[in-house]
Amino acid sequence: MEKNLIVEHYNKESVLEEILNFSKDKWLAIVTQDGFFRRYYKHRPLKASSLAELKELIAMLRARSIFASVNLYNRLETVEDIDPRNVYASTPTIDIDGSLENWKSTIQVTKEIIHELNDLGVSKSIIVKWSGNGCHVHLNHKGFSKEILLKYNPVDLAYAIVELIIKRIEPKIFGENKGIKLENKIDDKRVFTCPLSFHRELDVVCVCIDPEKIDDFDISWVEPNSFNHYKFWDIAEYGELDGLAELAYNEIGPRRTKRYRRKYLKVDEQIMRTFKRFSSMTDLDQKT
Repeated sequence: MEKNLIVEHYNKESVLEEILNFSKDKWLAIVTQDGFFRRYYKHRPLKASSLAELKELIAMLRARSIFASVNLYNRLETVEDIDPRNVYASTPTIDIDGSLENWKSTIQVTKEIIHELNDLGVSKSIIVKWSGNGCHVHLNHKGFSKEILLKYNPVDLAYAIVELIIKRIEPKIFGENKGIKLENKIDDKRVFTCPLSFHRELDVVCVCIDPEKIDDFDISWVEPNSFNHYKFWDIAEYGELDGLAELAYNEIGPRRTKRYRRKYLKVDEQIMRTFKRFSSMTDLDQKT
């Protein structure tokens, strides 16, 4: 795609407004038109607090794709602010990895996730985006109450919710939607594509879809010159996610970070491995 078309796209105030709304209090990442991945400028984390600041950032770094962190920060001025203790909310996001070619299967899986969320009491805090090769199903952080975000670590909470949904959905789609993969990518530095951003490789833009009209979606909606974008994606019902949060945290628990991962096999696993090795050696002796 011609670079001037990308520049023209990001000069539209309506496009900048959607990106800015999604980026509020988030750590940004930019893929430049030359393919470089940037998260800092002059040793400061990338952020945008106004349309002017966002427009300047896009022009200065010659942006092609714009991403925003899964986490929301109280402050984003220095490198030291990129600290889990500075996170006041996190956005549960189910990453549905597919392709442009099998977009219908991706949408079918997205529908299953929406139905599952509805069954769990969530209907007004769902954000659906076609990201380029698949879909992102976000749960709007505004659907959490302040009490639940103070009760649990926000990133652990987001991780647990995503893990619970994937655990419930995967058996329902197993064998029926080949080429589709559900991923839990929640971590301290994860970013997701902003609405109306260009994809980093494909010549398409990221569009939001009305969850209640998911059946209407067509892949032509992501065409840069004629995109069809749901402008009312940033809706939520305060406290709607609290019940799901409690359920997920009780069932899944916090993330297992590197410092908690077991470096060695459990004792019973060591015994079984030794037993199998001994058995195979015995079989070999008998054959020879």
